[in-house]
Amino acid sequence: MQKKMKIAIGSANPNKVRGVRKAAAKLFKQIEVVGIDVESGVSDQPFGKETVKGAVNRARRIVEKVKADYGVGLESGIFEFGGKYIDMQWCAVLHEGNVHLGCSMGFEIPPAEAKKLKKHKITLSELYYNITGDKDIGIKEGVINYLSGGVLKRSEMTQQAFLCAMVPLMKKIKK
Repeated sequence: MQKKMKIAIGSANPNKVRGVRKAAAKLFKQIEVVGIDVESGVSDQPFGKETVKGAVNRARRIVEKVKADYGVGLESGIFEFGGKYIDMQWCAVLHEGNVHLGCSMGFEIPPAEAKKLKKHKITLSELYYNITGDKDIGIKEGVINYLSGGVLKRSEMTQQAFLCAMVPLMKKIKK
């Protein structure tokens, strides 16, 4: 019988915890998932490579706080590709001293909004709070849910990022 796998997430955001829990259930028979906020060590709204650094920092910091089989860091950030701004979530999984990376689907945000993020040094959630009036948009199903009219959810981005980070380990995992 497989032992219960403990997965510690460097965030208490319910979307991230729910997303990892759902994705981990595809890989392991028994799981314990805990989410505790840790510092990312990057800007509140990272751009580009800073996003990956934040995910790695969170994974490393959570395993310093919690003994777990897998330490997970998740960070959403904005990437510029050919004048378009794409929001993507990155995941770092720390397991047996090795860091594995994966990312989610991405979605385009209007260039004017990306420029506001940079200029005012605010997060995408803060910007959309000003647009929607929903102060909890970041801990609900996110800006992607709002922009897609409910078709896509932030927790799905988390599931994708976590599973992609786990790809190098999947052949070793026996459910």
